[in-house]
Amino acid sequence: MNKLKLADKTQLLKIGIISFLILELTAILIGIWPILNQPKLASSTYTSLRLGVIPTFSKKNSQEIWSQIAQQFSNKCNISISPYYCNSHDEAIYGLLYGSLDLVIVNAVVSSELKKQFDAESLLIKDLDNELENHRSVLVARKNEGTNFLSQTSGLRFSNVNRYSLAGALIVNEFIESKINEPIKNWFSEISYAGTHHQSVINLIKNDTDLISVNYSSLKESMKMLGYSDDMIQILWMSTVLPEPVLCCRSDLDRTIQNELINAVSLIKSDQKRNRLRFRRLDESFTQRVGKTAQLGNKLKIIL
Repeated sequence: MNKLKLADKTQLLKIGIISFLILELTAILIGIWPILNQPKLASSTYTSLRLGVIPTFSKKNSQEIWSQIAQQFSNKCNISISPYYCNSHDEAIYGLLYGSLDLVIVNAVVSSELKKQFDAESLLIKDLDNELENHRSVLVARKNEGTNFLSQTSGLRFSNVNRYSLAGALIVNEFIESKINEPIKNWFSEISYAGTHHQSVINLIKNDTDLISVNYSSLKESMKMLGYSDDMIQILWMSTVLPEPVLCCRSDLDRTIQNELINAVSLIKSDQKRNRLRFRRLDESFTQRVGKTAQLGNKLKIIL
């Protein structure tokens, strides 16, 4: 009788243990079921990137443009892009190199140097379309002041945009030095930096400087925006068409994300009224234009 009772207890204990294990397993499955059952999403769904933008005119103007660009990319590749408006090229470049920015818009010479010195990648180029013909560097003086030729600029006050600017410094400085056969610091009485193409135009008209180097397209837009007449200025020199601005990414940005950004371009419909909203892949025509400015990078050493 005692043996029977002991067998019954043992059986009940086994049943209890098994029931407990089943309940525990059920609880665990209930807990992890949402994770096991959630749909597999592309890694880019969780990606948020910071884009460094150097304003050409003003932060407000840049916000109107780049917020639309960011939205276009977000709609097509599920990557959240947050534009950050940098105060200078230095802030944008160092932000990319130190990791506070994932993407930056820079000129072709800077992008080449970032690749050469820090292995940053060039992903896309800004499609200027009808504006490409005006994407040139110009050397500009005020009109009717006796400054019609480069030979007449010795001793004047000269203003660049910033030391990284292709149209606003690098290419025009190279041209001037090739003609005067000496460093520009020996030719002009003063060399300053305006910060933006727009501010350069303002400084020239207000007589804060005598000579400026700017992007021709930006010059035309600034003159119109400020209500200045073209009769107020004299263009002393104009370059050939320059390579377009480049969208660069940090060297360690996941290759899958890079490819998603590149592929998104073909999905974004062109806006015929806002050419600046368009990007395209790097192509042969861009490479040829870059080749003509490649030597300028030798004078642009990015020092950390």
